[in-house]
Amino acid sequence: MKTAAYCPRVTCPLRIALSVCVLTLVSRGGLARAEGGSTISHDIESAAIAGNQMGITSLRRVLVYLPDGYAESRR
Repeated sequence: MKTAAYCPRVTCPLRIALSVCVLTLVSRGGLARAEGGSTISHDIESAAIAGNQMGITSLRRVLVYLPDGYAESRR
């Protein structure tokens, strides 16, 4: 049974458009240019959705912006 919030005709084009925007920013260095910081990529695994019946992957890639001097600072 599908819920009202899920519509493959809408979500698929939105995901494609978002992916294109992110890839464009990353490939041009737009994310890494802000104030001399850097952008790193982390893969995050979610135990909450691991082994779900819909076959959704539990691994997500997340881009993180680190300001200049972050590595030397006390966290």
